[in-house]
Amino acid sequence: MPSAQDIASKLAHITGLLNAGGTNAQMKDWYEEYKKLRVELEQARALQTTDAKAN
Repeated sequence: MPSAQDIASKLAHITGLLNAGGTNAQMKDWYEEYKKLRVELEQARALQTTDAKAN
């Protein structure tokens, strides 16, 4: 699983694409990727928190 930092980087890139705009089809694809990455980032951060508490 990618690190939270890697996911956050991808999320920042997708956010930039969404802000810049594009065709309707591109925007739809980017938004789906954005939603998926938000969930992955939340899970990765939760895993990091759990790991930190275990140590």
